[in-house]
Amino acid sequence: MPRFFKSPFPLTISMLVAIIIAAAWFPLSALAGGSSGSSHALHYSGLDLSSDGAYDAHALHSGDFYNSSCAKGGYRDFYIDVTPKYNHYNLFLEAIHVVDPHDTKSVQLGALKLLVYFDEIPSDRETELYADSSPDGIYSYMVNANEIKEGRYYVSIQCSELDDADIAVLAKFEPSHLYDGKSEHFMICPNENLYHYINLTKDESENKYKHVNFRLCIPYDSMSSLALVTKVRHPPLRRAEPMKLLDASKKNTSDNPLAPICVDFDVCHDALESGHVWAGVFGSGLCG
Repeated sequence: MPRFFKSPFPLTISMLVAIIIAAAWFPLSALAGGSSGSSHALHYSGLDLSSDGAYDAHALHSGDFYNSSCAKGGYRDFYIDVTPKYNHYNLFLEAIHVVDPHDTKSVQLGALKLLVYFDEIPSDRETELYADSSPDGIYSYMVNANEIKEGRYYVSIQCSELDDADIAVLAKFEPSHLYDGKSEHFMICPNENLYHYINLTKDESENKYKHVNFRLCIPYDSMSSLALVTKVRHPPLRRAEPMKLLDASKKNTSDNPLAPICVDFDVCHDALESGHVWAGVFGSGLCG
């Protein structure tokens, strides 16, 4: 299922996207313990724009799918602009290999490559930001709220051995700001970092009877393995103690065996300061 599939019906727990993260205040005494975009042509010397390697990039708009196709070994290029409004958002990028339902061939793990560039696409198309394998035809990459920069991100999709492959491309900004008692739903993939924060006023940070609680949940059948790390004022850049680990092998202590599995991280009053209190989620295992 794509990260941003929307259902008109209430979602069952097994259909929930992978992460539910919430931040909340608790008194210490209360704790028991596809639309198409416009075209933007890029011109590089020595590039044959009549080939399937053209740098003719189409605009992506947050939350809208763009449908396209590419020939064997060819590219399709897209872009999305990060304005000041989105400079503290997480940017999710996704390419979906749309398989013919009558095709009985086995799934090809490397049918596509999703390549990400900032500011320009180099002539050799080399990049360290990419996704090139997927068991379900969904290739995902995330630019997190700590690393995102204002400017233009290019998204290139390369078809490998498939000819005339149908693809769908999606870019979506998701806010990193959490609000007291509110939950956010996301999916995270291996080696991705997802950042959120709650903003504290001076009065809130000095209230000795309160602390901040982050709760991270995954569906009972998730194949993800996650680490939750918190930090005051600045985002946590790596896994480090103290941290909380979460995966589906963790015992479900609720009366409902299909209920999500959750872990809590309390940031005690003594560690709080006014400003941002960050939660970093580090992914491993499988997407989902």
